[in-house]
Amino acid sequence: MATAAEIHLPEINPQSSSIVQQAPQQDYPVHLRGGGGSQEDPEDDPEEFSPRADDGKGAGALLNRYDVDRFRKSFLNIIYVAMLEEGYNKSYKELFNLVTNQVTRRERAGPNSFIWFRPLLRDNRNHLETLSYFLCRCEEAERVGNLNKMYAERLMLAEYFKEQKNGELATHFYQSCLRISNDIDDDGLTHAQANCLMGDDVFSRGHTEEALEYFENYYSLCRDSPEWSNNDGVSLVQDACVKLLQVYLKIGDECLVKDDQKTAVAYYRKADEFAAASGMPDQEAHTGYKLALSLMHIGSYTEAIEKFKKYRDKCYEIRDYEGVGKAVDNISKALVRQGRKKDAIAYLSQYANEAKSSGHLVSYSEACASLAEIHNNIGNFTEAFDQSEESFNTLREATDSQVSSSFDTIMTQFGICRGNEIAFSMFNIIENQDKASIADMISWKNGRILPDFQKYDSEKKVKTPAARATKKEKSNVEFLNRETSNPFELNEIRSATQKASKDDEGNEPDTEHPEEENNEEN
Repeated sequence: MATAAEIHLPEINPQSSSIVQQAPQQDYPVHLRGGGGSQEDPEDDPEEFSPRADDGKGAGALLNRYDVDRFRKSFLNIIYVAMLEEGYNKSYKELFNLVTNQVTRRERAGPNSFIWFRPLLRDNRNHLETLSYFLCRCEEAERVGNLNKMYAERLMLAEYFKEQKNGELATHFYQSCLRISNDIDDDGLTHAQANCLMGDDVFSRGHTEEALEYFENYYSLCRDSPEWSNNDGVSLVQDACVKLLQVYLKIGDECLVKDDQKTAVAYYRKADEFAAASGMPDQEAHTGYKLALSLMHIGSYTEAIEKFKKYRDKCYEIRDYEGVGKAVDNISKALVRQGRKKDAIAYLSQYANEAKSSGHLVSYSEACASLAEIHNNIGNFTEAFDQSEESFNTLREATDSQVSSSFDTIMTQFGICRGNEIAFSMFNIIENQDKASIADMISWKNGRILPDFQKYDSEKKVKTPAARATKKEKSNVEFLNRETSNPFELNEIRSATQKASKDDEGNEPDTEHPEEENNEEN
């Protein structure tokens, strides 16, 4: 069985030794002239037919036919003639088709398309010389049946055009590598690598479905050979798992854009399976977080909580404490949506204490902010204000407020919780309707002097109009049977109660003159 060490593919280092530097950079392709021509032919001897060193004062300088062709013909025509002279018919045919097809597509697209403004291959001297150089070498390898060298030469061309950001030519040579790899007898190792390269190429251009097919072939070929590895020492099986989960995540994200939540969850599940098979904690954490979020969106809160807990454990493993905070916050939100608000508060409080004791002040601040949000939603405005104040002060001390992304959000939440606390306390003052309360209201109106809210907050909660309404009134007003501690709903409930009472008073029967009513009915 072949191993990765037996396959020696040429490496490309664009910084030091570019592919262009490997090909001859002369006015005429020397590799197509048989090493500079035969010295026995006087017409091809550059020394005998070189210009005379008499500064042009002699009878005239003699030039060989290569120098003449350089001025008479284009560089593309010179390469065509040289290929045919040297017998590289297949290389000539492939180069001719590449140049002709590009011109045909350009003419078909028209002058209003972006293809029209792309530089043509026939006008790029470096590309033409590089193509002729490696295509001829590939044809020589084909003549002797050296498939590994054919694969290597075409892979060099693919990598060169990928470096030059020419996607069409890069894809063409990646496809030719894939075809050649089918015939290489090394138990499928080269074919697996070719599928991987082809998948990377199409995935980089946004063709996710096509990339998925190549990566699945890549995984199936190397799944039973865990000893195969790439040049970086990474197992090919692990590499295939990572590439597959990236494609599945990409397709899942595309489904979310189309608002297809269930299909996105299905693709995220596949990505989670390959993340677990890869054995990489960072990939498992990233994939599990996306799956848990999508499960929350479709209402699977119980499973979402389990996935968030796994994500939390992976974040602890890779020491990603910011990820731990995100997991705890989302677990508390899922518990709230399940109606388990007390469990959510207890869970957040426990995490906040652990974060504070371990010195992770930013995580402690975020946990306090989440607690403030829950208390604010259930009407515990005093507790919400205390938690938001703690979150605000902790974050201000722990980070630079100018660079912290969450500082503005927590500062806004702090203001909202403070406003709700003041509004609720003022409403209690209004409901008491005694002299002390009226004096506090006047001082607030005149100078915006806040009264002592503690004496009002500690008193018995003021009953809302819904609690004082009669059974008859509750039947006429749908939401009067709901107790609320939100001050912004009380005015609405009070006005509805008064309206219902007026309607009932207008419809009350006249008990003093029942006979007149009976006569009118008759």
